[in-house]
Amino acid sequence: MEVRCLEFVLLLWVPGLLQAQGPQPCSAPSLDAGFFLPVQESYPHGTKISYSCNDGYKAERGGWWGTSTCFDGLWFGIPACIENPPTCREPPRISNATIINLDFQDVFTQDTEVVYQCKDGHTTKEGATKKSVFCRAGVWTDVPTCAPSTGPGSTDTHPTVTSSGSCVLDLSRLNIGQTIQINMEDGEKKWIECTQWKEHWMVARCSNGKIEATSCCSRETLRLNRCWFNLMQ
Repeated sequence: MEVRCLEFVLLLWVPGLLQAQGPQPCSAPSLDAGFFLPVQESYPHGTKISYSCNDGYKAERGGWWGTSTCFDGLWFGIPACIENPPTCREPPRISNATIINLDFQDVFTQDTEVVYQCKDGHTTKEGATKKSVFCRAGVWTDVPTCAPSTGPGSTDTHPTVTSSGSCVLDLSRLNIGQTIQINMEDGEKKWIECTQWKEHWMVARCSNGKIEATSCCSRETLRLNRCWFNLMQ
């Protein structure tokens, strides 16, 4: 009789033990300032989810989105959104000056320093040939004005900043699937869709009457600054 009772207890206990030892599902993770997909109450072992963050935040590991994987009841790469300080767009282009310390970037982080160098024969209103500006809370501090020098021997008593002219970009000369002409003001930058390739763009800018443009790249490649500007004319 005792043996039969023991067998009955084992029949109830062993399957439960085996089930408890198997991979466990994960409950839905908690994520502030963001959202994840797919949305479920629980996720089987091995499930991978993707998550993105609200404006002003970014995935903890960087980038616009992140992933997390359920492994035996726990999330690996726990979804987390952290504050993303405001960034600045490309610094303004001004007449009679060039930026000397940075290559092209799509965005500039907080406290980035940009140094403007006035062209020969020109100075800032403080009389200097260089000036640093900084990215602060998503905007650039005051950029310099480089005007003709008015030092000893100069005959120009009323210095002015002259415009270096506009540009015309003839897309028919490029193998990108568009044939129109685009007018651009000095310092202006434009994104142009490359219809020859799906989801590809080129970025063109007008600088001192000359056009610089990237090749046709994906948006992510452009964002990572892996598509460089080249002088076209």
